[in-house]
Amino acid sequence: MNGSKVTLTPARNADDQFCQFGPVIYADWIEAEQLFGCVRQFNGEIYLQPGLVHQANGAAF
Repeated sequence: MNGSKVTLTPARNADDQFCQFGPVIYADWIEAEQLFGCVRQFNGEIYLQPGLVHQANGAAF
């Protein structure tokens, strides 16, 4: 990072700092339930809706 400029460079190996193994998830604007997921109830059924954090960390809920 240099001021407001961010430069991305590929990792040289899997042990590099901040080495990314899954998809990169981003959004310009996000609500808490979209980021962290939520629990929904409809017609007596309970549904877990994973958020972007769960998608980014390999869907661990």
